[in-house]
Amino acid sequence: MKQLTKHEAITSQPPACCCAGPGGLPDCARGSDKQPPRLFRYLVAGVAGAGIWCLAYSRLALFAEWLTYSILAMERGTHLASSIEFFVYESPKVMMLLAPPILLSLAILSTPLLSVVPPEKVLFPERVQVPFPVFTSFPRPPIGF
Repeated sequence: MKQLTKHEAITSQPPACCCAGPGGLPDCARGSDKQPPRLFRYLVAGVAGAGIWCLAYSRLALFAEWLTYSILAMERGTHLASSIEFFVYESPKVMMLLAPPILLSLAILSTPLLSVVPPEKVLFPERVQVPFPVFTSFPRPPIGF
């Protein structure tokens, strides 16, 4: 039997997914210890994102006050300073509260499960053709309905 050099041994081995490992499954089908599962990564990212979101949301009032009175050097008690502080506080708060449900809705609507039906069929369904004698006593709906 020929003795292989270190370089030949590394380059001549087939990839891990081509060889069945213990248990008869390829190494890639059993999962790798090198990379955490996707669900775990998504959970960690979600928890970290929620923590950052909560931290930013809890500090909005302090940020608005700091920006208005320290950076912009507005005088406390004036209508202009109060309105700027209110705008700086409320605008990001509204965006932060509206963004998660909107993004979640878009993610759900763009799933492959819903792509079976073309969007035109969902948004503009064709009228159901009903036999004539069934609804003869009811008035027809106006055009556009």
